[in-house]
Parts: sequence; structure tokens; C-alpha cells
Amino acid sequence: MREITLRDALLPPLVLCGIMLLIASWLSVISGVNGTSLFSSYLSIGLFVTFVCVVTWSLLEVGAMAITREGRPIEVMRRKIPERLELIILPTLVAPIFLAGFSTAKVAIPFVVGYPWEAFWADADRAILGVDAWRITHAVLGPWLTAVLAFCYTYIWSLSLGITEAFVAIYGGRRLVGTFFTALLLTWIIGGCLMAYAVSAAGPIFAEMGDPDLIAQFAPLHVQLNAVLAPDGAILRTQAYLAEAVGNRIAAGGGGISAMPSMHVAEMAILVLAARRTRWMWPAVLLWVLIFIGSVHFGYHYALDGVVGTLIALLCWKIADRHFERVMLSRSAPPVAPRAAPALGNALSS
Repeated sequence: MREITLRDALLPPLVLCGIMLLIASWLSVISGVNGTSLFSSYLSIGLFVTFVCVVTWSLLEVGAMAITREGRPIEVMRRKIPERLELIILPTLVAPIFLAGFSTAKVAIPFVVGYPWEAFWADADRAILGVDAWRITHAVLGPWLTAVLAFCYTYIWSLSLGITEAFVAIYGGRRLVGTFFTALLLTWIIGGCLMAYAVSAAGPIFAEMGDPDLIAQFAPLHVQLNAVLAPDGAILRTQAYLAEAVGNRIAAGGGGISAMPSMHVAEMAILVLAARRTRWMWPAVLLWVLIFIGSVHFGYHYALDGVVGTLIALLCWKIADRHFERVMLSRSAPPVAPRAAPALGNALSS
């Protein structure tokens, strides 16, 4: 079976990026949210992370050649660089541009639809678990484990996503790279945009934005978080930043409040799917578990948000994988020979 072409791998993510920009432009017009400043900052981050990963890959390759005493290292690297970096545009340009559009759409949520589903998701969590999900995690996890979760939820999550995007583009074959980025961007569109608008909720820690009647229900969560987290720590600072920025029509990096579904959890599910049958499988699963628990523990999400986010990620991966499977089958199918025209004599005698 023949490998897919470079165009095959790039086309779906590029199309999805274009769709996201169209959605963001429309939402920007009707909400008055300006997200243009996000493009330069997101592109700078994407370029920096990808550059570091490319340098790391180069050093690893040179180190491996030094160990094996490769006689022509420059020639080997000259051959490998075009092969390995042909899809580097995806983490360097396409994903950051997409995320700038996505963040603009997310910041516009309170101005366009608000958070009318808040009570529904809060009640659904309680109906399934018998209690608010955050109460379960806080009953089990102490301050030390809370600090570990906070570090994973803020720093490790963002680093793992950015580094994985770059290294998948460098090390993966065209089909894996195409599937990974197509599934990732499609998950953001379906879950983080379309569904976020259709069943919008702000999450337990911001529940009063959607329904003031929920203030009393989640007031103990605020008390508990203030008791176990450092006031100048990343979680409380981020929550204050998000709450202050929610009424601002100038989109800021990392801004926007949306709980259903959890994109933090969904993106980690994509990493797990990409890591299957590799040494990174179980670290990816562990990170998915930690992010799932952290999303509930810190009040950003109801438990159902992570479940739905994971299911959307699985669906989008399946869609992307089947698309590239069909592309590969079409590339490997032998051309159909044209039917021979009947001989002139046979045609005249018929």
C-alpha cells in the first residue's frame, strides 16, 4: 500500500484551519470581540517551541551518528532534514493560527449565547455521582497531591501539547501526522466551538456567570481551593485572570471561559491515541488521568465535561483515521483499463 502524499497530509488541517478562521471572523463581527492580537503571540510561541524541538531532534541525530561513527554526517543530515521537516508547517503556522481563531470564538461565548446550560450540567453531575464531583476529589487528595495536579494542569499540559505537536510532525509518517492534526483541529471545532456554543456552561468555579442560584452550591469550592492552594499559585491566578477578562472584548491569550466539553481532557485523549503502540502510551494515559482529575478538582469542569470531551476526541480520531485510510486505498488502487472498442467488422455486422 503506497504512502499518502504531502498534499494529502496537509489538506485536511489547512481546510479545518480555514473553517475555524471563518467561524471566528463571523463571531467576532456579531460579538464585537477583537482577537487580532492573538495571532502574533500564538505564532511566536509556535515558532519558538517548534524551533527548540527541531534543534533537539538535530542534536539527537548528530549524537546517534557520533556513537555509530557515521562517516558522512553532513550528507546524512542533508538528506534527513527535508524528509523529517516537510510537515513542520503544521505546528509552526497552522496550529497557532487555528488556535488564535479558536480563542477568539471562545472569548465571544458570553457575548453571543452566555451560559444557559449551567444548572443542567451541575444537576447532571449530581444526579450521576450523588454529589458534586469536586467534593469527591477534595475528600481524597491532600495539599501535596493538589500541588502536583496544579503543576500538571498548568505547565505540563501546555508543554506536552506543544512539544507533541512538534515531535509528531518531525518523527511521524505522513498518515500519522495528518491523522493527528486533523483529529486535533476537528476536536477543537466540534467540541470547543460548536458544542461549546450549543450547550454552553462556565463550570463550577464560574457557575454564577451562568446561574446566580448556584452561588451557594459552589461557595464551598472557593473556600476549599483558597485553603489548599497558594494565593499566588498558577491555578488561582489563572482563575482570577479568566474572571477579570470575561467582560473584555479584546481577546487575550489563554482567555475565554467554557466548560462543556473539556478541551484540556480532549486534547490529552488525542495524545493518548497518537501514542498507541509506542513507549509513550502509558505516560500519555497517566497525563490524561491527571488532567481529568485536575479539571474537576480545581472546579474548571463538571465530571461530564471530561467524559464528553474524551468521546469527541475518539470520534474525531476515528473520522480522521478513516479519511486517510481511504486516501491510501485510493492511492494503491490500480488504474482501471479502458474498455476496448469493438472491432469495426463486428460493429458493422451487429
